[in-house]
Amino acid sequence: MTAGTNTNPGGHARDHGSRLLTALRELMPRRTTPLSPDESLQIAERQASRFRRELGLQQTLALPTSLVGALPFVRVTHEPLLPTPGLLLGTDHGWVIALNATDIRGRQRFSTLHELKHLLDDPFVASTRHDPLTERVCNHFAACALMPRMLLKRDWGNRIQDPAVLAKRYGVSLSAMAIRLRELGLVAPQRRGDRPNLSADELRRLAHRLERVWDSPEPAAAP
Repeated sequence: MTAGTNTNPGGHARDHGSRLLTALRELMPRRTTPLSPDESLQIAERQASRFRRELGLQQTLALPTSLVGALPFVRVTHEPLLPTPGLLLGTDHGWVIALNATDIRGRQRFSTLHELKHLLDDPFVASTRHDPLTERVCNHFAACALMPRMLLKRDWGNRIQDPAVLAKRYGVSLSAMAIRLRELGLVAPQRRGDRPNLSADELRRLAHRLERVWDSPEPAAAP
């Protein structure tokens, strides 16, 4: 046997996965008082940055979300009848992230990171809690992991400013990119008097429906 030969690659993978999970959860403050919304969003962004750093992917534009399924405590599956974009289920063996198989690839990538944030928060947030703030924080984690502030602002400064081009570069849906650009102040926010006055989540759902229009059969011409 050669010195230094890895005799238990599965064990090393589990150790690395455990260290990653611990490192991300350690960013949550240990206190009894609840976090404010701003604190929750800031922690989500720090976790997203740490996630990329631990994987050595700080400069990678299109984050390979397949790495989530490669973690030893996570399995990712695609379900055609899933009523939501994503679902997290804890089992005796580990975690299962189910993705809606009918969603476009960019939306599935976003849902993967969204559900990963639910997994990270499991010790701190009741598993049945899916209130608007919790979902907003999970969306923010996914957006920060897939579209990091530093990389996106660098592209914008280099005059790569077409949302469709940026969405393709980062492997996300056009609606997710549009929302992220507004969050970072790179494009003008929607004015209060504009119609429709949709929330970020409502806008994502609307954009998703519109993106699927071309998947429907072309209507017959009127006689």
